[in-house]
Amino acid sequence: MYLFLRHQALTEAGRVLMVHGGSFRIFMSRSENDAEKMVKYIVENIPSYRDEAMYEVKIFTYDFSLAF
Repeated sequence: MYLFLRHQALTEAGRVLMVHGGSFRIFMSRSENDAEKMVKYIVENIPSYRDEAMYEVKIFTYDFSLAF
């Protein structure tokens, strides 16, 4: 099961990169060298990178920008 989920996440990331010419550099250039923008851009465009959990019908999202 975990292998399937990892494969699905990597395939999704690959599809998003192909929209940007297959280049991670081009994909990341949208963040304008800003770590917070970079994390938000990744999470908005690659849903499997969202770190969310449901607890008592509320969705909690971990804010990766706090890590920088």
